[in-house]
Amino acid sequence: MKYKLFKPSSPLILKKDGDDRLPTPVHLIVNENDNLSELPNFFRRNFAEIRSHYKGFYDVPMKSVDCDNFNFVFISTAQRCGTWWHKYFFKFYCDAIAKYPLHIGLKLTNPLTCEKLKTLFFVGHMPFPLENLNQNFIDHFFKNNARRVFEINPVYFNNHATSLELIKNISERFSGYKFNKFYYIYRNVYDHFISTFLMTKRSNLIKKDMTLFEYTKNFLIEPFSFQFLTFQWVEERLKPGTVKIIHFEDITRDQKTYFRDLLTDFNVPIDEEAFSIATYLSSKKFLDHYEVSTGLTLNESIDDENHIKHISKEDEKKGIDFTDSERNFIKNELISYGLKEKFFPEFNLNL
Repeated sequence: MKYKLFKPSSPLILKKDGDDRLPTPVHLIVNENDNLSELPNFFRRNFAEIRSHYKGFYDVPMKSVDCDNFNFVFISTAQRCGTWWHKYFFKFYCDAIAKYPLHIGLKLTNPLTCEKLKTLFFVGHMPFPLENLNQNFIDHFFKNNARRVFEINPVYFNNHATSLELIKNISERFSGYKFNKFYYIYRNVYDHFISTFLMTKRSNLIKKDMTLFEYTKNFLIEPFSFQFLTFQWVEERLKPGTVKIIHFEDITRDQKTYFRDLLTDFNVPIDEEAFSIATYLSSKKFLDHYEVSTGLTLNESIDDENHIKHISKEDEKKGIDFTDSERNFIKNELISYGLKEKFFPEFNLNL
């Protein structure tokens, strides 16, 4: 199938009671056989139902689902490591299963829900205590702090004493449900930090003269270590396969196999047509086409008034890299936090 974007002439308005909001451009995803004259009306007739599909966990009428038939797909990603790739895969897969008109532009909430699949899909970052990130950078929050590791991990991965409110609510609403899988996605740390730096520059969140290494040293190493070490710590202690630490580059090499294995791992039924649609529409190729052709951003957590793009362009990356000594510094810092070299093949390349 060949897909293209089609924007209804009258923008839809996302509006809650007492909340005046600007019209939100919604682009329908159509193919060459679609009747374009009827599609906007069809979408509007189903708009209330479609919008309710993205309201979030607290509004989902899944109370009748028992714990044995309920699926919860939990994906945690390091920043810039496939967060929105996963969100859009789950969105398009759920939409295709539910037979909603395929579209892009409604604010994606987390978790995404699919009542037909009896499944909640959650994609997000593990929270880092930002109060420990300050301009002085004197006290390292996590370095050589085994006690803190011991405290954070059991509560994060426990049904009933979790710091993640979503898991707590699920354990209450689906009494007896046991969480049996957690995925954590990360990537080559040097590419990760470069991508984060470029995104922050596009968003005008740092001083123009701040260098890549300065930003990485002051803002990125410690939160990444906190996040990664948490999953590494639990992966070593829980039943094998409960926590899967997955390299982003492995997903990019074979997207279809990865998402097929993921759905199977979480006991989510695979519909081949919906799966084919979702893997294509969530691909970097299509999402980049959306950003380029519409001028909008696929990352709906970004204030879109300034049209800040989520996907980095090749010309942005020119001349942006770490020196060999900077790479060694980053490597030694991460190892000193307790991260294991076996997860980072880039550490063992000849510099």
